[in-house]
Parts: sequence; structure tokens; C-alpha cells
Amino acid sequence: MGILSEVFAAVADVAITGVGAAFRVAKKIVSAAIPRIQAAIAIAKNTWNHARSQRSAESIGAEIKDVNDHLSQLQLQYERTGKVDSELVERLKAQRRDLKGELRESDEFIAASDISANEKEYDAFIIDNDSTHIIEAAMGQTVHNKPCPKCKWPMRLQWNRKLSVTSTSDLGWACTHWYWKTNGAHVCDHWEKLHPDDFQIFAKANRPEFTDLTASQFSDLVLAHQPEVIERMEDVLKDSQINSINAYRCPVHGEPLVLRKKIQHNGTLLDMYHLKCPRWKGVNVGCQYMDKLKSPAQLHAFLSASTGQGVF
Repeated sequence: MGILSEVFAAVADVAITGVGAAFRVAKKIVSAAIPRIQAAIAIAKNTWNHARSQRSAESIGAEIKDVNDHLSQLQLQYERTGKVDSELVERLKAQRRDLKGELRESDEFIAASDISANEKEYDAFIIDNDSTHIIEAAMGQTVHNKPCPKCKWPMRLQWNRKLSVTSTSDLGWACTHWYWKTNGAHVCDHWEKLHPDDFQIFAKANRPEFTDLTASQFSDLVLAHQPEVIERMEDVLKDSQINSINAYRCPVHGEPLVLRKKIQHNGTLLDMYHLKCPRWKGVNVGCQYMDKLKSPAQLHAFLSASTGQGVF
């Protein structure tokens, strides 16, 4: 369990994204939580028992990549010979699960450190139809503490992707197991609307784009600057150092998703880009997990995470 999960443990079902946004956290809880987060960070930085939490995501990620490479080699061996060391496969998968657990601790340590250092940028919000872009900004990011009630796979935030501006009724949780199929059918198609308590959010959103603009105004402003945003996305696309970031990871392989551009698109910003697992090898070949960047706020969050500056 990571630092944020421990701090919010008294609150039922707190889902936490890879960048530290927490759902089902009322404002009255935040005032008590901030000092506890700051105290936990101080302990973590000075206590040997928490050294694991300070391991870099890059170091853990490199180990995960090695494990995934080994598993891929074993899969190829099985396809070629029909034989494989099943015990070795299970050991590697167990190692990957442990490493993904370390990544979660790393995510929460980094997020908690940022909360501690930049407290004024964080606040508790109650999301309504004018502020749905705060939730949209977290779309596609890794979410901890939100397993699917049907299959126990991690869930992610989802919405009606045909809309450039959403209302609260358009938002929900979707099982990531949907991206895998058995005999042509999705392994799990569970989807649920956000619970009323989910609209109580603690996030790094005490910034003008979220506090001074409604969701509709924010969307209009981003779409009015499509050429500039596309130019920046193209720059990220070409830069292997920033076109995959830890906030967005494959739920199976644990590796950062990679920015890709659709081969066929309609020429508009909201139909051009998506994030895919680096283990994707083509349609129905390799890992099929992906996340479409279909929201102005989502594009803003991705640019902010990859370049340090959002759309504006």
C-alpha cells in the first residue's frame, strides 16, 4: 500500500490516479489529510523501511521491461515448439505483479511529495456539469484501488467519447479487461456510472484552467487553437524521451503507454491521437490495450505530464 492509500485508508473506496487525484475525498477530510501526508513524506525520506517507496519509477520500469521481454520470448518459444516452462512463466508473472506493486508505491510517493511541496495547487472539489473537465483530465491514467467488481481487473475512468463536452451523467468507470477478447467477445464489459461520492475529488486543479473556466469554455478554448495543439502533439510524438509517461500504463504489462497517431483520422484534434501499450504489434497481434485522447482536458493533461506545460 502506498502513502496516499495509507493516509486515506479511513475513507471507503478511495480510488487514486497515477498522478495523485483521489476520488471520494470530501473537503473536510483534506484538511486533516494534508498534515498526515507531509508527515508521511518526512518519515519516508528519512527511514530505511520506506526506501523502496523512493525507488525510481524508471528503475522499476526497466525491470518490468526485462520481465516482459522474457515472457515474450517464452511465448514465441511456445508458438514455435509447443513447449514452455510453465513454472518459469508463473514465476515471471508473479515477479511482474510485485514490480507493478512497487510502481504503485512509487506513484503514490511522487504524488504525495508533490502534494506536500505544492499544497496550494491542490484542493477538494465537488464536480458538477461546469467542472467535468477536472475529471476528464484524469481519463486514461492508471487508477489504483478501483478493481472491477466482476473480474477484479483495474478499472479506468471513461466517458462518451462522441462528446467534446460531457455532463456528470456521461462519466463512469470501465473495466480494462474489455480490451481483451475470447472467441470474439470482450472478456469483461463491465461499466458503471460514477457514484455520487465519486464527484468529491481531491486533485491538483486549483489552477485557472479549472477554476476560472467552465468545462464548455475550456473545450471551446482548446478547440479554437487546434493547429497549435496539433503542432505540440507532433513534437511529443517524435520525441522518444517524452512520448510515453508513467501516468499512463498498460494494466497488464505495467509499461508506459506510447503516444501514436491514427493512420486514418478526420483531420480534427480529437480524432488524431491515442496511447497504446508498447507490446502492441498490430490489429489483434500483441497487447491490444489503448486509450484514445478524445477530450480537450485529456490532451491538456497529457501535454502537461509529458512536457511540463498543458495546452496553455
